[in-house]
Amino acid sequence: MIKKHSTKRAKAESELRKAESELKLNPVNDRCFFFPRDPRSCFDHIVPKSQNTSLIACKENLLPIGFKAHHIITFGSAEQIKNLPRINQYLQRMKELDESYYNRFLINRGM
Repeated sequence: MIKKHSTKRAKAESELRKAESELKLNPVNDRCFFFPRDPRSCFDHIVPKSQNTSLIACKENLLPIGFKAHHIITFGSAEQIKNLPRINQYLQRMKELDESYYNRFLINRGM
């Protein structure tokens, strides 16, 4: 049973790396979604991998994001998150991908 899980996870991670490689081909993805002057530090999941494994390698669930924006989304207050540029587009995409997670995100962040 453990081997099956690890094999499935390895396959998902491989598909994720492939999706990220394809996204890197588009120069638009070199910059942070929220702060276009900031370089991309990574591709971040809108709906976290732990919350919806079916979206791990989904390109629509991946955003180019910089360090500052990643820190705000992960650790910021509701007020900091609300003040992010393009936050409404981000939340709309989250809702389209997984409405249940979207509702939990808003409640947990006090939004």
